[in-house]
Amino acid sequence: MLKHLVARGLTMPERAQLSTVARTSCRVRHVNVSSRATRLDTPSVRNIHTPPHVLRRRCSIARTRSATTHQGYPSPRAHPPAREPESRTSHEARAARAARAAREPAREPNPGRGPEPSRTRVGDPRGPDPGDQSRTGPGRRTGQTGAGDELMAKPEGRRGSQGRIRKLSGCWTRLKGMTQPRQILPGRSYLVTRRTTQRQFLLRPSRATNENVKFCLGLAAERTGVVLHAVCVMSNHWHGVVTDPEARLPEFIECFHKLLAKAQNALLGRWENLWSSDKTSVVLLTSEHDVLDKMAYTLANPTTAGLVKCPEEWPGLISARFGEQSETEMPDTFFDDDGDLPDSSELQIVRPQIFRSLSDDELYARLRDDVAARVRAARAEMTRRGASFRGRESILRQSFDASPKTEAPRRNVSPRVSGASIVERIAAIRRLCEFVRCYRAARQEWREGNRDKIFPAGTYALRVHGGVPCDDAVPD
Repeated sequence: MLKHLVARGLTMPERAQLSTVARTSCRVRHVNVSSRATRLDTPSVRNIHTPPHVLRRRCSIARTRSATTHQGYPSPRAHPPAREPESRTSHEARAARAARAAREPAREPNPGRGPEPSRTRVGDPRGPDPGDQSRTGPGRRTGQTGAGDELMAKPEGRRGSQGRIRKLSGCWTRLKGMTQPRQILPGRSYLVTRRTTQRQFLLRPSRATNENVKFCLGLAAERTGVVLHAVCVMSNHWHGVVTDPEARLPEFIECFHKLLAKAQNALLGRWENLWSSDKTSVVLLTSEHDVLDKMAYTLANPTTAGLVKCPEEWPGLISARFGEQSETEMPDTFFDDDGDLPDSSELQIVRPQIFRSLSDDELYARLRDDVAARVRAARAEMTRRGASFRGRESILRQSFDASPKTEAPRRNVSPRVSGASIVERIAAIRRLCEFVRCYRAARQEWREGNRDKIFPAGTYALRVHGGVPCDDAVPD
């Protein structure tokens, strides 16, 4: 092996070191290397059959260490020598680099780039460099703002880490706030809609499901004073046209959805969320015609969805005439008989306060005409497509875990206002925008310490949970 290495051009000191390594390898070949006393840290002893070019590189490393040992290479049985401490600390080295940079002429900045970021890493435990010229003071970077400066100052250049951080911080400041407030005024009518998670048929009609829906819906309406005008509970969503006399609509939605989710999960043996993660759709109805139109839409939904030929065939919960009342006993699937809930709840369908010149029968006849028109249009569409209605029996045989085969609509507009008249719809949107502007201005003053600031009429969350004063004048 030595001849082969000499032919490769090794010098005499290298051959001496290799011979020492070879003898050491022969001595430790029969030694238990697993013991601490014979554990060798010498790189050349770790593998006896090391390729020549690796040995040659290790020998060159050994020559650089000859100044620290009297034999040129440490003993194989000795521990590796401790690293000699540096001649100067890292702080002194950085200070020397900063001094050299100060003596050098300043470079012209690139007009297309921003200021160079500091070399000190974020969270460096060594602390600030006293000689680093990239800072304007102790612990302060170039361009960094102080306590009285503008927090979201624009960066000097297009690039640079400081400019990007400030830009992202500004976006986060705009996004981390509360969601857009919703104006909740007494006496307003709404169309409320919410679907189940993944559009599963978790509300598929059955005797137990219908009992759960009736009890929870009637109990939520009794507790909050919300008046029901039209209700239809489909297999994976529900619609309801309601009027909120006491401005407690969010409480009604929370009570109904929470009770029904617990009862239905107990009935089906589920543990996950029943409702979709999307927010409940609450659409303000601006006129009498809108209320009547949404009631017809709600009652005709089983037919327009292609499930049954007429709404009367729907096996789930669907409202009928005005003044209809039904009392439902508390289901025993989830609720405790000894709990705080009443033993029964009453579900009542009330006529909306629209078209006061019409009697109840006349208004109901007008509603039935609108529903019949929607049913005829749905049947004509099914005939044109060559499709057939699913039917009552097929619906009752569906699994609760199933879902529609059609693709779910995504990223569609979720309106807050509905109006057949463009003028009324634009006026309602302007009132809503004015409410949001006044609300945000009042909230900003309230956060700055003005606890007597009057919030606009329709403020709900801060009025209920924060006790803020609100304007008593309800806009038209």
